[in-house]
Amino acid sequence: MLEVKTSKYTVGEVPRGVTPRKGVHRVLHLIDSFDLDEDLDTYALRIDRRMVQLFGDREFALVDWEKRLQIKRQQDMAKALQRLVATSSDTTQRHSLAWLKEKLQYSSPIRKFRRAILAAAAELERLEVIVGIRLEQSTHGKEQIVWTRL
Repeated sequence: MLEVKTSKYTVGEVPRGVTPRKGVHRVLHLIDSFDLDEDLDTYALRIDRRMVQLFGDREFALVDWEKRLQIKRQQDMAKALQRLVATSSDTTQRHSLAWLKEKLQYSSPIRKFRRAILAAAAELERLEVIVGIRLEQSTHGKEQIVWTRL
């Protein structure tokens, strides 16, 4: 089951018996039905019609699976960054180091995180997912990492 909320819509229904109000939704079942015809030895899988709404505006990210499989062992941070890169169509992408450190649940000091995030980004650069990795100050004076998505 799945509940999806975007800035444009929420996929899901108000549960039965609940007075409709903002923030109350039923989760979405990915599979509406699954049928077996034993005489024909065939299966019929029906996807919930609301899935069209979910994917209709192309509000999903595609990860290049061939490149994903080439990410070196013990590079989970590079895998997380690959997902992050895929979620934005922006050519130039900027992310606060403090925000990334929190999202990646990295508990070591920022100096160690800085090295780890640069190594992870370098792995994605090696695979030609991104280029032009650099650390810089944002317009608000916060340290951020910047790259160009390929």
